[in-house]
Amino acid sequence: MADPTSSKFYWRLLQIVLLIAVASLLLAPQVWVNKVGDAENIVISGYQVLFASTGLEPALQALALDPHGIMLISVVLLGLAFLFSFLPKKPFYPLVFIILSGAFAALALIHFEWFERTTRSRMLWGFWLYLGLSFFAIVLNIVGSGLERLKVRTGEFKSHMSLLMMLAPGVLFLIIFAYLPMPGILLSFKNLKLHGQSIFENFFKSAWVGMGNFRFIFATPDALTMTTNTVLYNLTFIALGLLASVGIAVGITEISNRRTAKVYQTMYFLPFFLSWVVVSYLTYALLQDRHGVINTLLRSWGRDPINWYASPQYWPFIFVIANLWKYAGNGSIIYMATIVGMDAALFEAASIDGAGRARQIWHITLPLLKPTAILLTILNIGRIFYADFGMFYLLKQGSGLLKNVSMVIDVYVYEALSKGTINIGMVAAVALYQSVVGFVLILLTNWIVSKISPDNTLL
Repeated sequence: MADPTSSKFYWRLLQIVLLIAVASLLLAPQVWVNKVGDAENIVISGYQVLFASTGLEPALQALALDPHGIMLISVVLLGLAFLFSFLPKKPFYPLVFIILSGAFAALALIHFEWFERTTRSRMLWGFWLYLGLSFFAIVLNIVGSGLERLKVRTGEFKSHMSLLMMLAPGVLFLIIFAYLPMPGILLSFKNLKLHGQSIFENFFKSAWVGMGNFRFIFATPDALTMTTNTVLYNLTFIALGLLASVGIAVGITEISNRRTAKVYQTMYFLPFFLSWVVVSYLTYALLQDRHGVINTLLRSWGRDPINWYASPQYWPFIFVIANLWKYAGNGSIIYMATIVGMDAALFEAASIDGAGRARQIWHITLPLLKPTAILLTILNIGRIFYADFGMFYLLKQGSGLLKNVSMVIDVYVYEALSKGTINIGMVAAVALYQSVVGFVLILLTNWIVSKISPDNTLL
């Protein structure tokens, strides 16, 4: 007899539900269209969409619509969810594929509403059955994975219930604002044009361009410069930011007077709340040619003033200093929380053995900070192809002489978009490129860490 407290029960049920979901998607009536050309009251199944056998393909092709390609993605994603359900270590991966499959299926089926303005369509019972089964599969995935990890028989599940409930809003936020919009990556393969007031109509009636949107970022003469700048700046920010954040965290926690410690913590944390617009004017007040603070000091010391906004050799250092000043204090909070949570008995034992504060920091504090530092570094490496647009665009005050040292991917895309030389599809292509590369780098970094320190990996 099946044991409903066993994770195996829910995983077997998940596999059955996924198979039924595939059958309902392909075989059940999915969408009704009242009239297209000479055809009236057309009922379309997922099978017909998948194999382009609806009879409406000539009209679809004339309008550059491709629902069967999107339906293929939906079916493949559902198949991947089914395959992942057989893994020995039961993961949450099927959940992601199920959500994306539902979103892509809906995207493929509502194509049929955009032939012409007089066309009407509605989803039939097969579509709602498929969505219901998908939602049930998501629940089964969550319950099965939870039971696998928390061992419900020991009562550990109940002890973690409050923590799981605290996670629920965050998980819901990710599903709504991160996973459900993911079909938008299809914009990367479209030459988006305005055909009407609806975003769906604009999407469906715009032409597919394949990988054409990706070519512009690699074909531009600035491709090597902006890629190199983005990667090198971010590597520097990650390395120096780690050292600065850990240093601030250790320094503040070593201050015995709590009021003084709070003052220093506020001083370091305050810049994080300042907009780059404000910071750019503070920087301008320091670097302005005639009345800037630094040039005024240089004149008082008998030195020649520097035209900072025409001297690109100084700006790599200025960007690094500005980034550290703004973000190091915020980055130190997690490390301070980790230090505060460390077992005080370790430090007491070290003190009894004659270890001073420096030795305690080196042999206790820093080793215990290692897992947190590795985790945050892995996550930061995932954004190594993203740049802080506000800093690189605003600090230079529009100086064209600083182009080579401030040209990063995000700034290039913004300037090209503002000049009208690229379209929304190209912007989506760049975002997809950054995301995919970041994801690969996270997996690669995590794999390297697993070989060096298996206990500190992200996955």
